[in-house]
Amino acid sequence: MKSKIFKIVENIAAFLILNFAFLIPCVKAQEPPPAPSAPRTVTIPAIQNSELPNGLKVAVVERKNVPLVTVSLLLNYAGADSEEKDGLANTTASLLTKGTKNRTATQIAEEIEFLGGNISARANWNSTVVNINVTSDKLEQAIAIMSDVVLNPTFAPKEIELFKTQTNDELNVSLKQPGSLASFVASRYTFGEHNAVGTPESLKSITQADIKKFYRESYLADDAVLIFAGDISSEKANALAKKFFGTWKKPPPANGRDASRKEIIQRIDKATSTPINGIVSKILVIDLPNSGQAAVTYAKKLGAGRVSCNGNKCVTVETFYPSAVANTVLGGGYSARLNSEIRIKRGLSYGASSSLASRS
Repeated sequence: MKSKIFKIVENIAAFLILNFAFLIPCVKAQEPPPAPSAPRTVTIPAIQNSELPNGLKVAVVERKNVPLVTVSLLLNYAGADSEEKDGLANTTASLLTKGTKNRTATQIAEEIEFLGGNISARANWNSTVVNINVTSDKLEQAIAIMSDVVLNPTFAPKEIELFKTQTNDELNVSLKQPGSLASFVASRYTFGEHNAVGTPESLKSITQADIKKFYRESYLADDAVLIFAGDISSEKANALAKKFFGTWKKPPPANGRDASRKEIIQRIDKATSTPINGIVSKILVIDLPNSGQAAVTYAKKLGAGRVSCNGNKCVTVETFYPSAVANTVLGGGYSARLNSEIRIKRGLSYGASSSLASRS
C-alpha cells in the first residue's frame, strides 16, 4: 500500500502544480539546445464592439478563411458559486440544454445535430459560457436554439435529479483516483476556495428553487457579452443578436443584486491580495487503501495571476507569458524536463508534469 503525499505551499493569485514521483537533480544536457528561431508575426483580427439597448454587449471578429462560426455567450457573474452551495453554477449551466419552454432535451440535441453543429454550456470559476459551433449558412437556425436555452430554461425536476446522480457518480469515481484527488486538494488548499463542480454532500442540498434563484440573479443581459467569431460580418452578427437576444430584459437596479456583486468582488480581491511574505508550508498525507498507485503533488501560489483589473479595464500581467513559457519547458509536455527525467530516463513514474492555473 502506498501513500499519497501532497506538499502545498501557500502564497497568492496564480498557481503552479507539479505532479511527480520524486524530486531529483537536473542532469546536464548532452547537447546545447538549438538557437531560437525568429519570432513570427501574428496578425490579430480587429474586434468590432457594440451594445444592445438592454445592455448586452456584442463583439465580432471576422475570419473568412473557412465557412464556420463560433458564438459564445459569456455571463460574467454566473460562475461565482456561493460557498454554501458548491456546484450551483455548474448545475445551472449544465441544465440549460436539458429542456426549455419550447424544446425538450432530446429535441435540442437532435436539432443542433441536424444542423451539423454543437452546443454546450459550462460554468467556469467566475463566469458561465454558452457556445455554439456551426457552418455559417446554418447560423441563424443554431442561434435560435442558443437563445432558447439561455432565455427559456425550465430546470425540470427530473433533469435536475438525473444530473445530480450522474455528477455524484463521476465525483465518487474521481475522488478514488490519486491524480484527481490531488487536483481537488491542491486547489482547495492553495486558493482556499470551494469546489465549483460540487461535492456529494453539496449536490444533495441543491434544489430547483436554488437553481431558479441563481439563474434569475446571475443570467442578466447587462452582465453578458455575445461573441461572434468566424465567417460573419459585423452587420449580420448585430442583426442576429438583436433578433434573438433583444427581448432579453435588462433588470432594474436592486440592492440585493448590487450586494451580491459586491460580495463576489470582495471575495476575489481577498483571494488576490494576500501578502506574499509569511509563506506557510503544509505536508498532507492522504491514505487510499488498495488504490494501487501513489501520487505526489507540489502546489504553490505565485505572486501574480493572469490579468490585473482596474475598474472595467483588464490587462495581462507582464509575468504571465514568461511564466507560461517556463512552465512549458519544465513540465508542459511529454518531452519537457520533468517527464524526460523522471519517466523517460529513469522510469520512476508513469508521468510527471507541471501546469499553471489562474483565477480571475
